[in-house]
Amino acid sequence: MWGWTPEDHTGLIYLAGALIRAEEGPAPTGPGVWAPPGVSAPREMTVAPAWEYPAAASLPAGGLARAAGWRYVSWWAHSREQEAALAHSLISWLEARRRAYPRMRVYHYAAPEPLFIRRLANRHGIDQQRARTLTGPRGIFTDLFDVVSATVRTGQPGASLKDLEPLYMGAFHRGDLADGARSVVLYDRLRETMTTEQLEVRPDALPGVLAELAAYNEYDCVSTLGLHRWLSAQRVTQ
Repeated sequence: MWGWTPEDHTGLIYLAGALIRAEEGPAPTGPGVWAPPGVSAPREMTVAPAWEYPAAASLPAGGLARAAGWRYVSWWAHSREQEAALAHSLISWLEARRRAYPRMRVYHYAAPEPLFIRRLANRHGIDQQRARTLTGPRGIFTDLFDVVSATVRTGQPGASLKDLEPLYMGAFHRGDLADGARSVVLYDRLRETMTTEQLEVRPDALPGVLAELAAYNEYDCVSTLGLHRWLSAQRVTQ
């Protein structure tokens, strides 16, 4: 989020990201969408000592997701018009995947993802019913925070993804990746020096801030996948 004001508590949603299985057909396409080509990769994260595996920040775009056997895809918006396109593209893609995979779930952590999808649809007056259907009680979103808060007790100082990651991410550590608040600050500084047109390039082709923002978002997606796998393992073994 960027450009928050007292009248607009959301600001511009400039990046949305998701993981899809590497073998599940083509990634979404269209303006503002970036996805690396699918490659063969192990289905489970490779277990390796941290000193033998680079920090996530040093991996190429999409590299961490590929190591986990999935693909990272992202939608970018650098203006309100592009934000409307982001919302329509994302909602349409989710609908299409639900038709192809009727039992699909979108796993996320805490409330923002479905909330922001509905907020985007309402803000731009597009796909509002479709957004409510996807994010409602009979929709496709499952909040892993609800599972963690109801069933998991740890010695960590909190229950954020970053607090829980030592339980399941292992060698795939964050390194120097920005936190959520700093990512907004970085984007704000970028907008002071670059025009919307200059920002419209592939994230993997732009070194610096956009690459770091994409890496941070990709890491959160892979971390959510890792948490889901870890929770599933506890259900089986406990």
